[in-house]
Amino acid sequence: MICPVAGESTLKALAAEAAANEARYRARVRTVLRSSYSNHWRRMLSPLLNVLELKCNNTAYRPVMDAIDLLKRYLDQPIAKEGAFFDEAEKIPLAGVVREEWRKAVVDERGRVERIPYELCAGQPAGRPAAAGDLGAGGEPVAKPGGRSAA
Repeated sequence: MICPVAGESTLKALAAEAAANEARYRARVRTVLRSSYSNHWRRMLSPLLNVLELKCNNTAYRPVMDAIDLLKRYLDQPIAKEGAFFDEAEKIPLAGVVREEWRKAVVDERGRVERIPYELCAGQPAGRPAAAGDLGAGGEPVAKPGGRSAA
């Protein structure tokens, strides 16, 4: 038997505080990641995407490949006050690219998609990890486990 030391309202308040703390913690993590990425790691995105020729043989990763194509089109556009968002006319894949807990950080209240958090999400797509042979780089066909070609 559990002896109630605190009343129901106290327990509800503690649960609400724990949930708020978790939300604040997740927001802080996103802020730190964004800062680190935009001030340091982002400069490697352009050289990396210009050198790699990514290929995919699994249609489940089509949104990720579309997201990478979108990033490539925007590589030369600086992030300025007016350039912080993708053009609203763009078809921007969110499902399979942006995890639910990142949606509010990526899509603003007007429905615009902010570039920096989207770039972060495209680097770690939502859903299950890629299986061996699903993604590849270079001119060779993607190889499946055991040396079988996916092409």
